[in-house]
Amino acid sequence: MMNSVRVPIPTFSSRDFEEFIPVAEGTTSRVYQAKLHGLKVAVKTLKPLDEIEEPSTREHVEKDFENELLTNMRLRHPNILLCLGCVRTKKLESLIFEFCEGGRLKCSKYGPTKLQKGLEICSGVARALCFAHGLGILHRDVKPSQVLMHANVPKLGDWGLATYAGEEGCRTGETGTWEFMAPEVIRSERYGLPADVFSFGVLLYCVITGVDYPYMDKYLTASQAAMGVAKRDLRPSMTSSLPEIVSHITVSCWAADPEARPSMTRVVSMLEKAESQCIAKGGPNSNGWPSWVWGW
Repeated sequence: MMNSVRVPIPTFSSRDFEEFIPVAEGTTSRVYQAKLHGLKVAVKTLKPLDEIEEPSTREHVEKDFENELLTNMRLRHPNILLCLGCVRTKKLESLIFEFCEGGRLKCSKYGPTKLQKGLEICSGVARALCFAHGLGILHRDVKPSQVLMHANVPKLGDWGLATYAGEEGCRTGETGTWEFMAPEVIRSERYGLPADVFSFGVLLYCVITGVDYPYMDKYLTASQAAMGVAKRDLRPSMTSSLPEIVSHITVSCWAADPEARPSMTRVVSMLEKAESQCIAKGGPNSNGWPSWVWGW
């Protein structure tokens, strides 16, 4: 496929940019809004190593930054954050992305009263993962804060931890974010593409229930929740107010057995079916609810 081949990486100079405005800060990087030859872009720069608190993070942060660039430049898809190139002198200094006016996905804006819109967003994220998985690429850190909104279109970003799944799978345990991590990852077992499916299932849960943290009702920290997932088959509390088909998709994604989870191709198909049922007033699994329940 033409949009799956690795493309040349445009390299810019810091002199090509103007109007730097800070917009976000993470553990290892800062993001600025800037103008690149008149085009509004997002510029992601690494923090100086002495500003990164975790020693273990410092060791691989530059490698992850390079990995994010190489992975993003290969992934050309409408639901994947578009990387325009980089700034590089002696080493990689900045990554240049399309600027997403809507910012990061906020699950609390959706929930059961805006279910149709929430499903549309999750379908976009699912299509992004489906495309990446088709190339054998595992994201390894799927969560709502990795999704940016641009003209109501979700864009999955932050591919710094991405890797090729390979036939034998990965064994870099505890990679990702605790509360979205698959049990096999938490236990440092071999894992593959189904680990992303699990994380997507938790993201889907957050969007359709309108919560930004999946274990809020259980009063658990992220590490406590992860231990529960790994050792006691803990999962977020599914509400009975959702249509059966939506609950089924969510629960199937976070099955304990990785082999029992659907592929992302299957997830996309199921979400499309769920969307069509939401659109049909009074149709199957709509429970006869009025139109305002679906966010019309």
